[in-house]
Amino acid sequence: MIDFKHSDSEKMRLYTGKGNELVKENFRALKDKDITMRIPLIPGFNDDDINLKRSADFAAQLNIPVDVLPFHSLAKSKYIALNRSYEYAGIPTQTPERLKEIAALFTASGVKITVGSDDVQ
Repeated sequence: MIDFKHSDSEKMRLYTGKGNELVKENFRALKDKDITMRIPLIPGFNDDDINLKRSADFAAQLNIPVDVLPFHSLAKSKYIALNRSYEYAGIPTQTPERLKEIAALFTASGVKITVGSDDVQ
């Protein structure tokens, strides 16, 4: 399982300090292995339809299954313990309806998808 956080290298660089070129290279190099692309959904960062469609198209080109992880706030307690501000406080997880829409984007691209390890296709 390899995380794929964003299809746009410049947005990745803006948020993480690194682009996604190496990640994409690694996917291409491992496409014939038993790998899964894991996409943790992050509200306002990578859960929009444009990014998800581009991610689906990339996975489809390589014939790689995808596991989408809905957003959750389990890290909140860790931030509190470290006396740090948790920027996602109060941000809700994606609704079941939204998760179905996201799954449909991937399915329409011919990608086998699971949502939080639940088989959708």
